[in-house]
Amino acid sequence: MKGWVRYGIVKRLGALAVEALVAPWASAGTRRGNPPQRVLIVEPFRLGDAALLRGMVLSVLASDPRIEAHLLLHPACADLYEGWDRVKVHAIHLPWVNAPGRRSGWSATWRLARNLAAKKFDLGLDPRGDVRSQVLLVLAGCRERVGPTAYIGSDIRLRGRLLTRPAGDPRGLHRTAVHDAVLAAAGFPPAPAIPLASKPASSHRLVAICPGAGWSYRLWPAERWGVVVRRLAALPGVRVRLVASAAERGLLDAILGVCGGTVEVAVCRRPSELLAALGDSNLVIALDSAPMHLASEWLGCPVLALFGPGVPDLYRPRSAGSRILGHGDRYACWPCRQIRCVRPADPCMLAVGVDEVVEAAFAMLAEGRPAAECP
Repeated sequence: MKGWVRYGIVKRLGALAVEALVAPWASAGTRRGNPPQRVLIVEPFRLGDAALLRGMVLSVLASDPRIEAHLLLHPACADLYEGWDRVKVHAIHLPWVNAPGRRSGWSATWRLARNLAAKKFDLGLDPRGDVRSQVLLVLAGCRERVGPTAYIGSDIRLRGRLLTRPAGDPRGLHRTAVHDAVLAAAGFPPAPAIPLASKPASSHRLVAICPGAGWSYRLWPAERWGVVVRRLAALPGVRVRLVASAAERGLLDAILGVCGGTVEVAVCRRPSELLAALGDSNLVIALDSAPMHLASEWLGCPVLALFGPGVPDLYRPRSAGSRILGHGDRYACWPCRQIRCVRPADPCMLAVGVDEVVEAAFAMLAEGRPAAECP
């Protein structure tokens, strides 16, 4: 199963056991002629996952002006959708979500589910094929429930017993294509196209570099980032901006210590600040991370994405002009579950070299520019 994460038999059987245990309480819904009025979407994981929901949410809202979309998100992601018309965010750090911050207990999760049930949702959507999300949709009393019958990017398969309209097996699809399959099964149109980047006229080209990632095995060494920053900043007419979260301040300091020059630095504490820091970029260089998805799916910026243990076919940036650098397929252990690295002395991220990053950035900056202005 090259390209898909393999889980142990205990986890695979455990997912089926949970599904079978809850199935008697998962009453089958009946389809209505009219679109649903209240929709619950469950995506409680990290910022990148929440960012990829954008198209799904827009599709649901556009299908009927009376629809109200409720999003169950990790608290660190709630800011993304604040202020959206007809969108209500329910923020909770669920017990099974491995992300920074204090997790809620099982009793708090149960109370949330019961509070959601009082809202009488017409439809619940699980975008990732997670049996735990599907259980939440059952507990929340969603009359109809739609989702994949397999966990994205893995060999965990379900039987769809908690769903009223299974969306099929998402094997081989990009994450947004999985969302489109769920939308289709629920009777919604595909997600709208991602926006085209529109930059104000300027004598400088801005390169935003995002060196952080949610998993340690996706990180690239600070020393290499520092060389990339120094070489790009030396180009005439090019500005470089380092963009990171407050928790990544140490990584920024290490990079600045290597590059030696003065570059712009944006330390972002909220997703909305991250979007603002990336919004005027001509090129974004990022890891397999939330900034990559925000730059691509929300802003339409060209992205140079550095991949290691992740699967590019599942999470690649889709904006026009984007490129991927990664050599994980050289490794027998790729893709990995990112719990521990079995090659700590030679991880797959180290296969990405400084020269190929700089050369790709040079080429992307040169695209569409007069020859006299090209680096």
